[in-house]
Amino acid sequence: MKRIDESTLESYATEVIQAMGAQDGTASAVANSLVGSDLRGHTSHGVLRLDYYYHFIEEGVIDPKAKPEVVADDGPTARIDGRNAFGQIVGRELATQLVTRVEEHGIAAVGVRDATHLGRVGEWAEHIAAEGYAIVGFINTQGGGQRVAPAGSSRRGLSTNPIVVGFPTFDSLPHDVVLDMATSQVAHGKLRERTYTNEPIPEGWVVDESGDHVRDVKDFYGNEAAIRPLGGAVSGYKGFGLAILAELMAGCLGAGDVVGMANPEQSNNAAGFLAVDVERFLLPAEVAQRVLALRDHLEGLNTNDVPVGTGAKGNKPRLPGAPEYEHLMKNREAGVPINNRLSTFLSDLSDRLGVIPPPALRE
Repeated sequence: MKRIDESTLESYATEVIQAMGAQDGTASAVANSLVGSDLRGHTSHGVLRLDYYYHFIEEGVIDPKAKPEVVADDGPTARIDGRNAFGQIVGRELATQLVTRVEEHGIAAVGVRDATHLGRVGEWAEHIAAEGYAIVGFINTQGGGQRVAPAGSSRRGLSTNPIVVGFPTFDSLPHDVVLDMATSQVAHGKLRERTYTNEPIPEGWVVDESGDHVRDVKDFYGNEAAIRPLGGAVSGYKGFGLAILAELMAGCLGAGDVVGMANPEQSNNAAGFLAVDVERFLLPAEVAQRVLALRDHLEGLNTNDVPVGTGAKGNKPRLPGAPEYEHLMKNREAGVPINNRLSTFLSDLSDRLGVIPPPALRE
């Protein structure tokens, strides 16, 4: 494992994306989003996606020169055609349109289609919550990327269909409350990440058509194994229900396809986002009071006698958004972690594109 300064990594990623055909402003924005994901501990949506985007461009899925366009505008509501641009560019337009409309109307809804890959959707919730607005978003893949088994089946039939929720803390905490979750047992990016790390898949994430656990990531990609819905064998009907709602909210607000209408080989995000001005209900100080009460309540549940591994994730309860903030602070000081296998992949991509990688990737 090596660490690379964020500015060095972002400059490198910008050069790579420019070499793929993107204009300077697009390349720097996409690079900023990718490195931002790495900084926050979400390496599945970080610079390892450069190779993924390279192939998307080669296959005509992403148009590196495209720009999203607002195609329907009705005051508090709007619809965006992503034009198959980089999803990070579409996400920025989505956030801008929501903030502009919720600021004026107190509530807003924006749909989008053909956004290719919106990246870490928590980023758009962070942007909007930082402006003082609450946000909820639903994302589908317009029929593509079917890697999740619906409840009652062990065969692929749905995508991971993430849901994102953000809530402002009005500076009562150093971060806003942001929940970014797949409606499957695990985000697909976490499995893609394992192709670079060779780590085994934890039991309960993936099953084959017989319902047996799959532990080798090569078997997931080679044998058409499926990710379980959120809740797994015990309560996967809950994740399945959320995935169906995400299909409909994204497909209808974005005027995009839902699974069953189309089955493209590549996924192409549609989304439906809703925003509300919290200050129309409570003063910021009153919101902050509630945020801190929640934080203090959770901290009061922390004990030193909890056996390691008994928590759902980690050994103490924390508000959503806190782990990302902690990773951000650590990685800004220490550098972005890049494992050796990913370093090799990035060096190979650099050679294909004629880009000179930073020395740390070659060491």
